[in-house]
Amino acid sequence: MQLLNIDDKALIIRDFLPNNILEQVRSYKYTKLKKSSELDQPWDPALYSENKITNKRNLQDVKTVNLIDTKKNYVLNPLFTKIEELILEHSAIPTFKEKEYDFSACYYQYEKNSGINWHDDNVFALNFSLYIHDNWNPDWGGETLIDTGRGLPLASTPFPNTLLCIKENVMHKVCAVTSDVQRKVLQCRYNFRN
Repeated sequence: MQLLNIDDKALIIRDFLPNNILEQVRSYKYTKLKKSSELDQPWDPALYSENKITNKRNLQDVKTVNLIDTKKNYVLNPLFTKIEELILEHSAIPTFKEKEYDFSACYYQYEKNSGINWHDDNVFALNFSLYIHDNWNPDWGGETLIDTGRGLPLASTPFPNTLLCIKENVMHKVCAVTSDVQRKVLQCRYNFRN
């Protein structure tokens, strides 16, 4: 594992998953994928900061399926509970397990020309992107840009088996994928219960 603390707003951990778990996650059959606009609750601007978001979808919808949601006692497969444990038990990730929390994860599949416009995930304490595709070339796009509040954004390339953690109230976007290679992500969120 290689920890890259890129800013006070985000951190990157390369080689995050052990190889045996990474292979299970990659070989898992993600079925019942829906476009984000077809979900029962599509991208809801009411969940995000007022006036900070107009449309989270960009060009083409991201395909997605829910994997785990502790608030709803939903787990698609125990494999994803193991992913939750690995994330929340990592010493560099600022979680507070003594408080009651909720954890959710979705599989996101970005096709060519898909991405997500600027937004923040202020309803979540932490937002994680775990890249599970086999390989990635920086020329294929799909970078996550993170607003530093200092002019130029930070850019995180979606290298395989990398975990990107973004703190709450931090504006970010996913640049459009420019290749026919799919950008595959486990998108996880952590939040305290009220």
